[in-house]
Order: sequence, then C-alpha cells, then structure tokens
Amino acid sequence: SASRMAAADASMRRGEWKRSQFTGHELRGRTLGIVGLGKIGQAIAVRARALQMVVLGSDPFVTHEQAATFGVELVAFDEIVERADVITVHVPKTKATTGMINREVMARMKPGVMLLNVARGGIIDEQDLAAALRDGTVAAAGVDVFTAEPPVGNPLLDAPHTLLTPHLGASTVEGQRNVA
Repeated sequence: SASRMAAADASMRRGEWKRSQFTGHELRGRTLGIVGLGKIGQAIAVRARALQMVVLGSDPFVTHEQAATFGVELVAFDEIVERADVITVHVPKTKATTGMINREVMARMKPGVMLLNVARGGIIDEQDLAAALRDGTVAAAGVDVFTAEPPVGNPLLDAPHTLLTPHLGASTVEGQRNVA
C-alpha cells in the first residue's frame, strides 16, 4: 500500500501508536501515469503491472506497439493528467520538460493524486507543488531530485505529505556499478 511510512516511523519513535492516522491506499486497481517511457519508465511499468495497477504512458518517441509490450496504454500527456491516481516523471530535463507539471497542470489532476519525481529536479515546479500540497490539490509527493541540490530553502522542505530523499536514485552498490 502507499502508506505514509516516514510519518508513521517518526510517530512510533515518539512513543505513539496512532494507526488510524496512517491508513494508506492499495495500489492494486489504481492508475499509474508514467511520463517518459525510456528504460526506467519501462521498468517501472513492469513493476506497476505486477502490483496490478492500470498503467498509462506518455512518450512521443514510443509507439503503441512498443508500449503494449510493457503493459502500457500509450496516451497523450493530458490524458495522464486527467486519469492517473499516481504520476511519475522519467524524462530528461530540457526547455520543454522544465516545469511541465506546474500549477495549471496540477489543477486538472484527479483529487487525491500523488506525484513522484526521481528523474530530474525542476520537471515538476517545486513552488507550485509545495502550494498544491498545502491546499490539497495534490495529496502526496515523493521527491528525490531538486532544482538545486542540496535543496537549501526549497519550499518542499516544509510542505506537508511529502517523502523527500537526497538524490538516492542509483545509490546502491549495484546501482553505482551499473551507472559506471
């Protein structure tokens, strides 16, 4: 389940036992939207299908047939925005992708949407995401990459319902070997 693990851990360490505050959501049957179907996006699709998620993907360089081999329904970016319960970005940072998920895009997302950025900082506008988390437009976010690293003064540092990590994407012994 997509539970609030970090908050639950912190609560336990304070000696609390507040199970009802940390009720999560089953991923099975939910819709995952993957923006960018390169190697990482494809690998995530395979794992999401194993969790019995419906998987949508958006990528101008991938055909419907290629997407189907990973169990992905290829759709336009706007359809991911409107249909997905969880959206994850796996695109390079370019002029076109910088800030591609901003306040206006977030406003069109489903209530309860969760956003993930483990690709490149700045693809999801950090100011807009912090505001959307505060006003409830976005239910939760997981962010591993930031526009400036370390993210000193970043508005996400004190935004609610976040799991923030220090660019750990390939931070395993095996991952470092593969990157090398």
